[in-house]
Amino acid sequence: MEVARDLVLATPASRLRAELSACFGQRTPSAWLRRLAEGDRAARQELDGAVATYFRELLAPQLHVIDAVVHTDRAHHGQDVLEGGAERLLSTLSPSIRWEPPTLVADYPRDGDLHLGGRGISLVPSFFCTGRPITLIDPGLPPVLVYPASRRSGSADTLDGLPELLGRTRAMVLCALASPCATGELARRIGVSIGTASKHASVLRTAKLVTSTRRGGEVVHALTPLGRELAQGRRGG
Repeated sequence: MEVARDLVLATPASRLRAELSACFGQRTPSAWLRRLAEGDRAARQELDGAVATYFRELLAPQLHVIDAVVHTDRAHHGQDVLEGGAERLLSTLSPSIRWEPPTLVADYPRDGDLHLGGRGISLVPSFFCTGRPITLIDPGLPPVLVYPASRRSGSADTLDGLPELLGRTRAMVLCALASPCATGELARRIGVSIGTASKHASVLRTAKLVTSTRRGGEVVHALTPLGRELAQGRRGG
């Protein structure tokens, strides 16, 4: 959050003017917005204070929910890449995005073409982007496509009987490991201490649901095939 606020404070006034102008079009901005576009320091500080307050009061209490949705989306699409490559990924990003080789077609408020010209494109899942994807306003910046993060099943609350079988925290660990991660990241994903995350991962490892591998100074945890089947709610014979 601090890094994001620093970037806002460091944004050149010329870029602020250009982006605000693109947003307002023919509408007349308020006096405060005009001051902000002109690079007024006090207006910039007021914006920084508003961003900090918004994050503290509205976003911070819900970060665990936001993180869970985004991590689950990335895990699902990571599996898409492993199973079907880039074409599978591009075909499953969002109902509002269609892969029509060699073109990625997205529902968008206005018509437009973005030619990569050999450049890559960053795909960013967003909790707050709903319905339609968005792109950066400035075509000169590196191409980015922000798409709605999928709400596919991925939390302990949506899996029938899993919390009752394993306990709520261990069920959350199992779901959080849809994509492998180190102990510290696992703790952050489920909102517990590193010691607690390590303890529950150890119990699941004993039950053959999780594997743990040391890589340098970290221990990386991953689901076993049995653990993945259980996390996905499959029923074996």
